[in-house]
This record gives sequence, structure tokens and C-alpha cells, in this order.
Amino acid sequence: MKGKIEKITGKSFDIPDETRRPFEKGKIDVISVGGLTFYRETLEPGWQWSKQGVSQKQPNSLD
Repeated sequence: MKGKIEKITGKSFDIPDETRRPFEKGKIDVISVGGLTFYRETLEPGWQWSKQGVSQKQPNSLD
């Protein structure tokens, strides 16, 4: 069998590579594994789309 076998890597959102806070009462944890990026969004109690949601003017707020 030709080719390179990648090392298996385990990661957890408990220790994210990055944490973003693009809006009030919410955060986005970011991890990267094997060239792929995964996001976990956590919203605090009381969060409301009408009050803290991303506006239509910011469609790419994760960038």
C-alpha cells in the first residue's frame, strides 16, 4: 500500500483552538482537525434572535 498514513488526532471542544464572541450572550468555539474546521455555538440563557442575532448586514460574521 502506497501513501502516507495520517496520525490519528483527538480534540475536544472543552479545550478549543479559538473562542470567538461575535455577539452578546453567545460564543463560538473553534477546533481544527486534519485540515477540517469545526464550530460549536453556545448561547447563554436569555439569548434572543431578535435582540442578539446576527444582522442581515453581517452574513459572514464568522470570517
